[in-house]
Amino acid sequence: MAALDPVDRAFPPDLRVCFKPLEGVQNGGCYLDVYAPEQAEGKPVPLALYLHGGAYIMGASSSIPYRQVRWLRERGVAVASIEYRMLPHVAMPEIREDVIDAYRFVQDGLNEALAKQSWSIDPTRVSGWGASAGGAAVILFAADVIANNLPPLRAIVPVYPVADFLTWGRQRPRADWDALCKSNPAVGEAQQFLLDNECITGQLWVPEGAPRDPLLAAREVYAGGAMQNDLLITLLIGDPPFAPSDSPLGVLSKDFPPTFVVVATADDLIPPSQSYAVVDKLKELGVDAVAGEAIGMGHGPAEVHQSNGPWPEGVTWWETAMEPSLQFVLKYLKA
Repeated sequence: MAALDPVDRAFPPDLRVCFKPLEGVQNGGCYLDVYAPEQAEGKPVPLALYLHGGAYIMGASSSIPYRQVRWLRERGVAVASIEYRMLPHVAMPEIREDVIDAYRFVQDGLNEALAKQSWSIDPTRVSGWGASAGGAAVILFAADVIANNLPPLRAIVPVYPVADFLTWGRQRPRADWDALCKSNPAVGEAQQFLLDNECITGQLWVPEGAPRDPLLAAREVYAGGAMQNDLLITLLIGDPPFAPSDSPLGVLSKDFPPTFVVVATADDLIPPSQSYAVVDKLKELGVDAVAGEAIGMGHGPAEVHQSNGPWPEGVTWWETAMEPSLQFVLKYLKA
């Protein structure tokens, strides 16, 4: 595998703080990884919140695009990556609860946690970013901020999100999952093995061919069973019919924050139509919404997982989609 560009390489957060203690959960609860701005200038700084992808089964707070983190830090914006509990121990209601609880902590507790630092955040200038499953989660997050009458997000960036749970794949009953676990013992055994262990908030990918520990191997089998059989949404929401309000597309409103959707035009996992649907509906509602097209991008590269290789030579994804999304966010954070 070719080496990652240095600007894409991971680096540790300046602060890791538990915003939600929980028993029976990895590391004792859900954490925020906080990255300080390079220059705070003695004033409270804006904050960009990141939600990792991974089908709500894989991924971790460190599964974020570090080139973007560096870009924001250089421009006086702090970054925080949110942990949330994942399947199979919880479903979508608990995931949404964890994310909104992280935002409540940003409003009421993060500056206290930063008391020994030389900078603080302005909790009224916060944006959201998420890719794939995180892209769906950041849309639901924006809706939950509105529903809970919390300080509004300044802008959000969903990246190739699953926007419409009603049309992405088939609507299948929970009984089909139970039948799969019986007909394919590997899936059923993987689920039981995961449930017998603690609920996790992070599971990093490893490169193909690298050794897998039993928990990672079980997660990969479980994820494969859910994704390959159109049962992920069922595991997250429950039995169909799914309500429009269960789906990111169904929670959009005129009160939504300005939204920049990164569209991977060659995505064969989540069709680009899902991304365009978000932009089209928000524009109809009068919200500032932009589609930034990453021409030829498939599913995954926008996140730059550290187990992935670098982008192919000659692509313009950064120039046409990723940096414009950051410029969009910065405009509203600095307004």
